[in-house]
Formats: sequence, C-alpha cells, structure tokens
Amino acid sequence: MRKKLIQIIIISIIVGIIITLITGLFSNQENFLGSSRWGYPLHWLSRMIVGPQYSPPLNIVWLNLIIDIVIWSIIVLVILLIVFRKNLFRKEKKEMN
Repeated sequence: MRKKLIQIIIISIIVGIIITLITGLFSNQENFLGSSRWGYPLHWLSRMIVGPQYSPPLNIVWLNLIIDIVIWSIIVLVILLIVFRKNLFRKEKKEMN
C-alpha cells in the first residue's frame, strides 16, 4: 500500500506541473492595465505592454509558479485518492488477513 501511495503522490506532482504549464497558455487578465498575465489560479507569467514597436521579455513570477504547482498537485492528489481509495483499502484488508 505504501508503494502505491508514493506512486500516486509522484503522479499528482507530475500532473500538477503539467496542468500549471498548460495554464500558462491562457490569459489571466484581472484588469491590470499595461501588462499581460498568464496562469491560473495565480498569474505566474507576465509581460509589460509598452507599445507595438517594443516587445519586452516574459517575466516568470517564481513564487506564484510554485504555489500553482502545489495547488494543482493537491487537487489531482485528492481526485486520485478518491478514485483509488477503494482499491487501496481492499488490498490493505487482504494483506492484514
């Protein structure tokens, strides 16, 4: 059971990272003038809008990126634990008998 739980945790972290990176494709405009922001639930990628002739680099907000990964990993972990809880408890009861 412990091995299966560790696998579920690792999978949830990997999927959390993937979901976080995918949310970077979607604009998160929260009425901020002069900047574009991407990422959900927190913006972790931003670019200042100066003018059409100048394209500034993208800025990564590392703290928001890490918090987003944690949030999405926890959501995926809860979903996986709900889906696999019956199997985990059945195997644990069989091992105890």
